[in-house]
Amino acid sequence: MGGVQSKQAWAGTAAILPGIGVFKGRAGDNNEHCHWAHQISIGLDGPIKLHSEEREYSVSGGFIRAGTPHKLAPYSVLSLYLDPTSLMANVFIRDVVGDAAIIELPDRLNKEIGLALEDLSKLEEGVSHLYSVLGIENKTCADERLSIVVDALYRGVRERGQVGRAELANLINLSESRFSHWFKQETGMPLRSYRKWLRILYGLEVTMKGRNLTDAAYEANFSDQAHFTRAFKQAFGVNPSVALREVQSVI
Repeated sequence: MGGVQSKQAWAGTAAILPGIGVFKGRAGDNNEHCHWAHQISIGLDGPIKLHSEEREYSVSGGFIRAGTPHKLAPYSVLSLYLDPTSLMANVFIRDVVGDAAIIELPDRLNKEIGLALEDLSKLEEGVSHLYSVLGIENKTCADERLSIVVDALYRGVRERGQVGRAELANLINLSESRFSHWFKQETGMPLRSYRKWLRILYGLEVTMKGRNLTDAAYEANFSDQAHFTRAFKQAFGVNPSVALREVQSVI
């Protein structure tokens, strides 16, 4: 006699630093979704299963390029979310991933990532170790101009304002039209999409500090809680109240 399949809840720990977010625990139910971070997911108890645009993957650890629709099967997992403007993301794309949308990572690299991020309460130390593993010395954006723009965007989000395109272009001495082309070339996404992504992340950061979704929506400059919830679900494939119910912040 058939029954209704039980829902798989999210449970574990999460931490966020500028340019990187990490989740470690049981990934629960999620719909196919698409976000503006490169994602690395490593199975903690065996291979993980990924679904992307009618294709199935079974990998010990995989890299999912930003903007790639995907769904992660419920499983114990370590997931990293890399801001596409970060140098770490740039090095992964250049030295490991190439043009692939989804690729299985070498076992050696999976092991190094797992060891570095074994304790999320020491995320800064773990990230520094990963920089060493990848041979990265400078820990800012690959392009100094991108660092200037990203810093301005971050400040705007946190101050509930919006630094305009013209102001951003002026910061790095480009015309508005040239700036738009340059920004998409550097990040793989339009400015508007990246700004929205930063707002979603900031709302997530607010909730991880123990505040409710209404506060998160307000602080991240969404029109209301429903707007923030829709944006979050589009990005992560799950309602934030469900995703965060049993996930604890360690930073």
